[in-house]
Amino acid sequence: MSEQKQHQLGRLLAKLEQELKYIALWDEVMPEAEALASEEPFCIDTLDLSQWLQWIFIPKMSYLLDQRMPLPNFCGIHEVAEEAFKGMDTDIEQLLSIIYEIDRVISEP
Repeated sequence: MSEQKQHQLGRLLAKLEQELKYIALWDEVMPEAEALASEEPFCIDTLDLSQWLQWIFIPKMSYLLDQRMPLPNFCGIHEVAEEAFKGMDTDIEQLLSIIYEIDRVISEP
């Protein structure tokens, strides 16, 4: 991944965190270790998607960026997010837009 894409992804991860906080989907207390250790995609059996984004996705992607390690070749969170956040009382359009951009940046060749 080019330097430009790495910087872009770093900015998007920061925006994702900011948006999760803004719409009150940011938890102050970390889930139990067992919940974080789920082997299901997105820890769907133990975490809400917002928790997975906060406690697994953002830290993992930030670590990979900080260490200049290879990133995944594909990211497909947007469709899962559309379903997971459907019917929420809060406006999630900005959140979905950020997630879409993250998918796009990571998945572009």
